[in-house]
Amino acid sequence: QERRYAAGESIIVQGEKGDVYYIIKSGSVVVLKKMMEDEAEHVATLHEGQGFGEEALITGAPRSATVQAAEETIVWTLSHDEFEHIMKSSFLDEISGEEALKKEQPDFLDVRMQMEFDEERILGARHIPLDELRKRYSELEQSREYYVYCLSGARSAIGAFLLNSQGIK
Repeated sequence: QERRYAAGESIIVQGEKGDVYYIIKSGSVVVLKKMMEDEAEHVATLHEGQGFGEEALITGAPRSATVQAAEETIVWTLSHDEFEHIMKSSFLDEISGEEALKKEQPDFLDVRMQMEFDEERILGARHIPLDELRKRYSELEQSREYYVYCLSGARSAIGAFLLNSQGIK
């Protein structure tokens, strides 16, 4: 379905249940994330062709950020079932840690928080916390294949989905 939002209008509100994935047809949005009692922090600006809302659909957790239209914006939406059928199955490929370690010169990408990365990590792994991934796509090479990991698999699934949606395997 196609939906239209006015500048400043909220599309997603942090903390709500997520049941829709969005792809920007035209316009742009800002992603704002509130940590604890702090003011909402600008996390990213997304433009035509980019998607958002995947995290709640992949993990089943409440929305982790608020997304507002930066200008008049038109989005296409996919229901949770449509997302599962079309997007998730096309963009995620899971392998075990043992299989990844057997690969010749694997590029590991750790999407955990800095504190977790400092505590323990795979030797040689690149660290880009999930909250920073959208801002740091340019640090990754399109020609390489990355093995994304975290502690439980939820953040790595989101990270892998985001990378694949940008053409990074």
